[in-house]
Order: sequence, then C-alpha cells, then structure tokens
Amino acid sequence: MNHAPFIPAPRRVHRKRRASAPALPVALVLVAAELLAEAIQLTFDRAIALDDLDGSALRVDDNESATTYVGINSAVLIDPATVQITLMYLEYYSGGARILNAGANSGIVAVDDGGTWAGGEALPLPFP
Repeated sequence: MNHAPFIPAPRRVHRKRRASAPALPVALVLVAAELLAEAIQLTFDRAIALDDLDGSALRVDDNESATTYVGINSAVLIDPATVQITLMYLEYYSGGARILNAGANSGIVAVDDGGTWAGGEALPLPFP
C-alpha cells in the first residue's frame, strides 16, 4: 500500500500586537464663569484638580467697580468641577466691559486625564 508522505503544515508565527498609543488628554472646557465679591467662580465640563494653581494667570477687568483684579493662589473647590478663586486689587480700570482674561498657565487640570484649560481672552462676565 502506497501512502502519500505526511508533510506537516508550516508553523504559524503569532506576533504580539503593538500597544496603541495612549489617548491624548482632552482640553478642559469652561462652561460658566461668574464674578463674585472679590472672587471669581469657574465651572468646567468635568472634575478639576488645583495642585498647580497659579491664580496670577487670571485677570478680571470690572467696569462696575472700575477695578482690575488678579487671582491669587487661594481657591476653594465648590464641587468637583467648580472652583472659586480669590481676587485682589491690581489697578484702576476704565474700560467699558466686565471681562475675564486667563492664561493657559493657570494650572487648572482635569482629574481624569490631566487635560488642561487653555484659558481665554476677553470672556464676558457672567459667562456664557
């Protein structure tokens, strides 16, 4: 009896999949801002951390009190997504609007992914 020779199949090589790159942090979005008595309250789209807060990155021009305020590093979390930052007098203001100017270096970051707030220029108060 003639049998065909048994030829084993080539060995299958399983390669490990490359790990996908971690997702980049999503920027924080300011959803509300309100000027209070010598403080500003900011509300974001998700929970925030204030470990590296630099209040001096926030400046408020208030036409009602003719004052420009600057933030100091005194802040209170009202809830996980809302912070109240104390302001101090900086100089006289003679403009015609009540606005917030905030630099990207404020140190306000998202708890979940470390996304930062880009700040903003001439944001009307109250915002939105």
